[in-house]
Amino acid sequence: MPFTVTLELEWVLRGAYRLPREAVIQAFEALLAIQHLHLGQEEQVLQALELQRSGLDFADALHVLHSEGCGAFVSFDRLLGQLGGRLQLEPPIRSPH
Repeated sequence: MPFTVTLELEWVLRGAYRLPREAVIQAFEALLAIQHLHLGQEEQVLQALELQRSGLDFADALHVLHSEGCGAFVSFDRLLGQLGGRLQLEPPIRSPH
């Protein structure tokens, strides 16, 4: 499954079907257990699910994880900055202000 489809699937499960966070995570874990189904960038998806369990938005988690090697991840999202600091995410989340 392409990485972009993974991102959209999470959005549909959460947004359109209004599944709670833990149900979305469980749905992804069930997909990952299917032997012949492979998610693009599976390791980062697994890391994003763990960060989602900690309160981070799935898409935000993936964006930060894809910023590996950058000096900072800049976002207007104050909650992301607070959670990123609490979770000690790398790269650190910075505000553009």
